[in-house]
Amino acid sequence: MINLENVNKSYGNNVVFENFSLRLNENEITAILGESGVGKTTLLNMISGLSEYSGKITGNAKSFSFIFQEDRLLPFKTVNENLQFVLGSGDYTEALVKAGLENCGNKYPSELSGGMARRVSVLRAFLFKSQIILMDEPFSGLDLGTKYKVMNYFLQMWKKDGRTAVMVTHNIDEAIYLAGRILVIGKKGTILFDNNNEGEKTRLEIEKLFCCQ
Repeated sequence: MINLENVNKSYGNNVVFENFSLRLNENEITAILGESGVGKTTLLNMISGLSEYSGKITGNAKSFSFIFQEDRLLPFKTVNENLQFVLGSGDYTEALVKAGLENCGNKYPSELSGGMARRVSVLRAFLFKSQIILMDEPFSGLDLGTKYKVMNYFLQMWKKDGRTAVMVTHNIDEAIYLAGRILVIGKKGTILFDNNNEGEKTRLEIEKLFCCQ
């Protein structure tokens, strides 16, 4: 569990979070929605310790793995070498086969499709023995069919693993499809909606929250 208590974060005169408090549950996928600029990525950076803040963030998560909007694969290394760079030496053939990436181990990122590269990123995050997975717009840039293939692969991995995951996105459909808990945040970290407290809402009801800040 991660607990944020009275967290404040500003960039100059721009107040991003003001007395922001939130408890994130273990072994659950939490999706955090919000318009561009409300601080979704900043929230992930604060949780992982990559961004300074005032207030308190506590919890038992000491190691993190990331899935970013970009694949962030080293272009001069093969898929196997990219995995080894993060995970250490080893044979990842079996894991690549399970990810539907057989025969890709010796390929370079430029030889992969967008969906293949994203699956490598997902696989890398799960193979790294972290306590929490943080995802920053992880499925953007993919066409609809490829997106759902990668999301289904993510869910397949997560169901075996059950690890705590936090995803920030502006895509309501991704949040509904993947997450058990959905949060909508507004300016200064105002929580506009939390289905833990308010129950389920339809896609349209969640969408309307973006227009009411």
